[in-house]
Amino acid sequence: MASLSARIVDSLLRMLQVNRLGNHFFEKLYPYISTNCKPLGGLRRRHELSEYSLQGRPVYTIQPRDQIASRHVLYLHGGAYFNGFLPVQWQFVDRLITAANCSVTAPDTPLAPKSSSRDIFAMVQPIYEELLREVGSENLIVMGDSSGGGLALALMMKARDKGLDQPKDLILLSPWLDVTMTNPDIPGVAQNDPYLGLKACIVAGQRYAQEDDPTDPSISPIYGDLRGLCPIHLFVGTHDIMLPDCRKLRNLADLAGASLNYREYPKMIHDWMMLNLPESQNALQQIVAIVNSNGA
Repeated sequence: MASLSARIVDSLLRMLQVNRLGNHFFEKLYPYISTNCKPLGGLRRRHELSEYSLQGRPVYTIQPRDQIASRHVLYLHGGAYFNGFLPVQWQFVDRLITAANCSVTAPDTPLAPKSSSRDIFAMVQPIYEELLREVGSENLIVMGDSSGGGLALALMMKARDKGLDQPKDLILLSPWLDVTMTNPDIPGVAQNDPYLGLKACIVAGQRYAQEDDPTDPSISPIYGDLRGLCPIHLFVGTHDIMLPDCRKLRNLADLAGASLNYREYPKMIHDWMMLNLPESQNALQQIVAIVNSNGA
């Protein structure tokens, strides 16, 4: 049974028909409206924040104030590849730093459709390689939500193929693993998703892939090889349109002999970990345990 708070959020999203509004947004309005929220004031007050520019985009590093962080998280934000940070994502980062006493690097990645997947990887790959040198693979965790989760998994595949060390852990939160949205189980789950619309996801995926093959693992990592990756930890809800592909990834990981710890929360919506629900707090505790664990 979902918590009362979660049920209220679910009902409110259904009443507002957010998923239908999302379909209209991607069809008509996406070239004109884009969110790009800078780190919130509360985060700046509670933690030390520095910023530099890479390829004309900001890269933020946030560290605990007056404490030494033992672990470092490379955090890749969601937003269907066309949106920058949302306030709820910065709030999640704030809670993560406080609870785990970790530091976070958060690049505000290039956005589609003006930028391609190649532009995004040209930014995040050097950041990953620099973090390997600075903090060491044993102290590095890569994490992403939604499209950032798909990007995080694809980045780890590219790192493996390049012969780079893997991080200690990879944490995927409601990851978007296949932009084609062709899994036959998706339409049934889409009926339960009050937040994301199937049509919106299909259009966003097409505009992100542009002229490239949408089944290329750098765009849809579910088509990539899962062997040789670090331990993967996946969080998803059963009212999330991404659920079928998350279940598919779990099965593919079993076949490949890859380490994937799968956590499925009943009746939770897409990116529910970003919210301040009882289930979100429980997931944060699990995430903190992963960040601070000594690994396998």
